Amino acid sequence: MSEMLKENSVHTQYGMRKIHKSEFDPRRYILRKGFPDFPACPYGHTFKMLGYDKEKKEYVRLTASILKASNLEKTT
Repeated sequence: MSEMLKENSVHTQYGMRKIHKSEFDPRRYILRKGFPDFPACPYGHTFKMLGYDKEKKEYVRLTASILKASNLEKTT
């Protein structure tokens, strides 16, 4: 399966928008760790870290390639 097809196959995950490398803007998205206002996991677990869209002010899922990016801002 091509990389582009993989990226376009999932647009949401756990009820949140999923952000792919092709749409990632390091000025817009950050990684938050351990924030008390994380949404509930639909499977009864708790999130340890989530992406956050500073423009829309909502939590998002970030792909693994973004989590490995050196330009991803991380905040705790």
